[in-house]
Amino acid sequence: MRSCERTRTCMAGPAALKLVDLGFTLFKLDPLPPYVPQPREISLKELRYADAGFKSLRDAVGDVCDIGCGTHGQFTTHSAIRLAKILKKYDVLWFEEPVPLENVDELARAARSTSVPIATGERLPTK
Repeated sequence: MRSCERTRTCMAGPAALKLVDLGFTLFKLDPLPPYVPQPREISLKELRYADAGFKSLRDAVGDVCDIGCGTHGQFTTHSAIRLAKILKKYDVLWFEEPVPLENVDELARAARSTSVPIATGERLPTK
């Protein structure tokens, strides 16, 4: 993978600093598009890319801001667990819809595998 300075991921930190100056205290990002096909397995290269982005963001904002991670239910359980290990390093406030929300058993399995809180419900179309 190319160095951090040459990837878009590492622009998260400098961009966030501008928003901190405007008063923002929380950032939510989806580090790994595309969103289809679902669920999909994340490659090691993609995990490293996500890690670099969260590192850039946390290094820039320190403890001044919280960070949320939304993923639109796009990952397999295995991939969600791998990404959760990265998110934990950066004290991410929540991991939103790591797996397709219709698969409640796998969502619970992902939640049991991490101390990062799992959020869901943003895409629920019914009561």
